[in-house]
Amino acid sequence: MAPQEKSFGVDLSDEVVRGSIVTLNGEILPPAPRPAPPPTPKVEAAAPAKEQTELALTPWQKATRDVATVTAGMGTTLALGKATGPIFMGNMLTFGLAGLVGYRAVWGVAPALHSPLMSVTNAISGMVGIGGFFIMGGGYLPSTIPEFLGAVSVLLAFVNVSGGFVVTKRMLDMFKRWCFCFQSKMLAAYNL
Repeated sequence: MAPQEKSFGVDLSDEVVRGSIVTLNGEILPPAPRPAPPPTPKVEAAAPAKEQTELALTPWQKATRDVATVTAGMGTTLALGKATGPIFMGNMLTFGLAGLVGYRAVWGVAPALHSPLMSVTNAISGMVGIGGFFIMGGGYLPSTIPEFLGAVSVLLAFVNVSGGFVVTKRMLDMFKRWCFCFQSKMLAAYNL
């Protein structure tokens, strides 16, 4: 809304400005007309490529791969359970479930929600860091595998929380500049 430096103006031909203006010079403006949608691209019917038909999986191949993947995962879990104790397996179960929940929670988020999600991930990473401190046991260096994994979780939580604060600060600085600019222009417009 500033066509020139240190000036205030309303350009009704700009669709963003027109969509945000409700009144002008004491008169109520009708709603802004919707912009015309972009033309749809023409889709040409292409002949199916030979490579695509060769790479297509039959339902039997897909089911076989799914069964083989689940069998390999369960066999690995069973072998790990036989090789270690119940405490380690309890921690592995928690780790595996946390990984699945994290994957489903983060990868299903629309890109527009990534900045608000950052505060949630900061809170979760803070809890992961505190849990990692408990697992570390208070020593200077980790002496067991769980203590090492606790130290790694604290490190990763620290990186995630620090990155979240950096992103949040940049986002707030962007709004701070806009708010300061808008406030100074409004004060200048009303000669205050």
